[in-house]
Amino acid sequence: MTEKILVTGSVIPQKEEQAQVETKKLSAREKKRKARKALLLFLKNMRRSCSMYGTAQDWYSETKRLKSILEQFTDVLSKEQFAKLSAAMEPLDLTNKGISMTCKILKKDVKSIAKKFPMMGAGSAVLVKGLVTVAVIAGVSSIFWQASKVKLTVVNQGCSNIPVARGVPPDVAKLLKTLGMKLPLWIATNGSETFFVPPVTLSIDAMQDSLTIEFLGQSAYVALPSHVESISFNGGELIGKAVDIQLRTQRAHTAVVTCAF
Repeated sequence: MTEKILVTGSVIPQKEEQAQVETKKLSAREKKRKARKALLLFLKNMRRSCSMYGTAQDWYSETKRLKSILEQFTDVLSKEQFAKLSAAMEPLDLTNKGISMTCKILKKDVKSIAKKFPMMGAGSAVLVKGLVTVAVIAGVSSIFWQASKVKLTVVNQGCSNIPVARGVPPDVAKLLKTLGMKLPLWIATNGSETFFVPPVTLSIDAMQDSLTIEFLGQSAYVALPSHVESISFNGGELIGKAVDIQLRTQRAHTAVVTCAF
């Protein structure tokens, strides 16, 4: 079972870890909500027209993200749901027509199964709607966010390009744009990017090949490059953990993704 950790400081010394870190197990309902968000986000990020998957390589690259989601949520997916989505990913044949038909079937199955899981809490939805509305209505809100924003530096050590902006939900992207905050498209190999974000709480579920990040009541899914060895945030390892990180506790944070050379 994945542990969920609330991070309230920067780097937590081992001797003080138990005193400063609150640990709790994800409930089955919370995990199902995460599964719903991850599946719907995968569906949203698929190409609009199934005919756009021209080759088998295009299709296998797309479904790699879904395989990661299935592995992450094996404990809340029924055997029938897992088998259905696994089978739906396999092309009827490797022609453009076969891949296009497979795509249509998969989209239908993902949507059907995702809707069987519970939605996010009403409070989260209200929070997102409220933030977007406030940001649009008053310039004062933008001034507030600009004054309270925090700096986030993401470092890529030896990995292929890591996508950033692509996985951000449209409502959140719109809010950040309204507040004058721009996310980088990706973090280049052996490079780093520093950008500003609102002082919100990030809920991060980190696997070796993917990150699911919840913020402002929405979910973002980031597919990671192969050979990831470590994902750290302010010096603390994240892989295999579900953590809540309160960005407001300090003005600058650093995340490092390290891959095997």
